[in-house]
Amino acid sequence: MENELREAIADNERLTPGILVGRLRPLRPYVDQLMAGRQHPPQRARLYAVAAHLSGLLGALALDLGAFGVAHAYAAEAFDLAEAAEQPDVQAWARATQSLVAFYAGEYHDALAYAQDGLRRGSASGHRIRLAINGLARALAHLGDRYGVDRAVDDAFTMLSNYPADSPVSASLTLGPYCPARTAANAATAYLALGLTAGVTDHLTVAITAFDAAGMAGPRALSRLDLATAHLHASRPDPDQAATLAVEALTLTSEQRFESVHQRARQFLAAARPFARHPRLRQVADLLADRPRAGVIRAALPSLS
Repeated sequence: MENELREAIADNERLTPGILVGRLRPLRPYVDQLMAGRQHPPQRARLYAVAAHLSGLLGALALDLGAFGVAHAYAAEAFDLAEAAEQPDVQAWARATQSLVAFYAGEYHDALAYAQDGLRRGSASGHRIRLAINGLARALAHLGDRYGVDRAVDDAFTMLSNYPADSPVSASLTLGPYCPARTAANAATAYLALGLTAGVTDHLTVAITAFDAAGMAGPRALSRLDLATAHLHASRPDPDQAATLAVEALTLTSEQRFESVHQRARQFLAAARPFARHPRLRQVADLLADRPRAGVIRAALPSLS
């Protein structure tokens, strides 16, 4: 079960949410069955961690499908399981997942609170980088706190220096620390939300190169949409290049249709309104309009027990 979860977390941004839900569906009743049984304490501790990670992953998949209520419920269950097991590292991971769900639900104060609590609980956890850059920085940016974003970004890069520089690209829900590419991409997202572009292109160039090499469709698309937005905010805006990047992003995820990509594409089009007559930008709008929302397979999600 632990191996299956690690593989599913690694595949999360490479395969469609529907495929992963199909893989995980049999695990849900199996975990419930085992938890109703009796195990030695070390085995039970591992079982609780598996259950927490499974619920968190299902929450993230529900988010990908735009099923926000289900995503909130699964993420909350993940934290409850981690808290019951008294495992601070798993608690920090679950809080990071709750922060992610709240962020895309537009609940920025909740996203911030979950990340702050995760940092308190996981004082020695490798998840602190994710909590700082994916949780604190992005939520604070949407709340307009430039100072808070600067501090969160600085803290994340400082913590990153404690890990090998040649570490591979981490998964979104990694059970270890965030990698440099993730950290750079999230820093760029935060600063763009504040309307700041200084250094954003450098961050995104690093991120896109790494994500392309890793074949991760979700972050490849999100980073391209952020870079496209940066081109619109440049001192000499380049709507042609911005549109090219946005079209690439939507094409890369034409099968997955992640909710996060859909939201970021809408944000890009909002930033592109001054250039609305540009034909390439109209193509982006048409691609997004023709893109079915992923909710058509929400029914595949296992129900909470």
